[in-house]
Amino acid sequence: MSILNSKFDILRGWPNSSAVAEDWNVPTIAAGDDPLYSGTWVKLDPLVTAAPTVKSQTKVSKNSSTLLQSPTLWGLVIEGQDEYSSRFSNKVTVLLGGGYVVRLYNDGVNDQFDPDSMVPGIPVKLVEGQVAALGSAGVEPAGVDTHAEYVALARPLGFCLAKTDDTCDIFVV
Repeated sequence: MSILNSKFDILRGWPNSSAVAEDWNVPTIAAGDDPLYSGTWVKLDPLVTAAPTVKSQTKVSKNSSTLLQSPTLWGLVIEGQDEYSSRFSNKVTVLLGGGYVVRLYNDGVNDQFDPDSMVPGIPVKLVEGQVAALGSAGVEPAGVDTHAEYVALARPLGFCLAKTDDTCDIFVV
């Protein structure tokens, strides 16, 4: 699915397949946190029990370096606070689950992936809000001694399917 002014394109897996779009309450954005705009990667906030919310974070803290023992569910905002309906309802629509293919863009201003580390076929993770190769250096969780150990234990966000100079297709698992 493609939106004319989108920052990304969903190529496969939604709306008629495995990925699920869910509306989430917008949390109070703390000073320095990124707004929940379309194309933003977010994770579910496990500390909120009254009403489900997504976690708003600074770009630097958006790292998917989680281990299989403590997985984090990441989602892609497909209708964010940059759209009127989201601001009116105080909710954002997030694509959850996996099994979809998203085309990310680098426009020189809001780059969505690390072009130097991306090669088709490799597993990927989030590093400071950008998709990067799982094997690239990044923020490893506590208790992991070496980067090689992290790569062996880490759960990938997905896999790079194709890459050009300014686009990258990611299969999200």
